[in-house]
This record gives sequence, structure tokens and C-alpha cells, in this order.
Amino acid sequence: MTRFEITRTFDIGTKEAAAAVRQLVAEGLLTGPRGQYVNSYSPPQQRRRVRQLRERASDLRREALELMRTAREIEQELPTGGDSKDT
Repeated sequence: MTRFEITRTFDIGTKEAAAAVRQLVAEGLLTGPRGQYVNSYSPPQQRRRVRQLRERASDLRREALELMRTAREIEQELPTGGDSKDT
């Protein structure tokens, strides 16, 4: 896919498409002269990548739980009585 095909397919701007391709290249998911080819992973590389993705997902879950806990604590500290703002 070219950058322009990506922009049309995903309805995003060319800068966003270029940034996405750069990110995928940095993560090793795309390879080639311009990052245009899906990287072929060997089975050990695939297992390692799956392990990395699972660890990242676990980290994100922990972070989301912590953020939800913090949000609940903040909500409990807010005065009750609606959403009106003090002036």
C-alpha cells in the first residue's frame, strides 16, 4: 500500500499515514526500502513478539485500572449536587 492508499483506506491525512508507517517500521512490523513490506518473522521471533505484546497489554491493563481508581477517588472527593460550576 502506498501512503496515498493508506490515507484513502483509513480516511486520515498524509502526515498521519507517514507517521503510522514510521511507527510500524520502528516496531519492526514493516521492512523494506521504504517500510512497505510486512516483515517476515521466524517462529522464535513470532513467539518473542507475542510475548512482548502480551506484556504491553498487561502493562496497559494495570495502567487503566490505576487510572480508573484515581478517577473514582477524585469523583468521591467532589461535592455532590449536580454538575453546576462554582462562580
